[in-house]
Amino acid sequence: MFVTPRDMARFGWLYLNNGNLDGQQIVPAAWVDASISPTYIYKNPNWGAIENIAYGHLWWLGKMKSYEIFFALGYGGQFIFNIPQLNMVIATACDSQFMDWDAADAQERMVTEIVANGILPAVKK
Repeated sequence: MFVTPRDMARFGWLYLNNGNLDGQQIVPAAWVDASISPTYIYKNPNWGAIENIAYGHLWWLGKMKSYEIFFALGYGGQFIFNIPQLNMVIATACDSQFMDWDAADAQERMVTEIVANGILPAVKK
């Protein structure tokens, strides 16, 4: 599947707005709420700069810095981070072609660090 970062951000915006996009209800709000409610809480809940990791329905949940987030995760650093407290979506895309699992994991963790320690502090200013 090929999705541009702009499309990823738009999808994140749809979920950040309870399934509503441009004044039209695309996804039922009840499904959005169920999707971002934890169905599984991990015993080792930290990964990169994300803490308290849980899983909903196709969305990961956690905390980054002091913000509750929900996010979609693709291989090697493709993310859609939704930060409701900031009314913000961050979409990232990385080159993950020909990358083994360990390299992909390292790159994904690096993306979380860039968002947590670069983007979020800049937004707070």
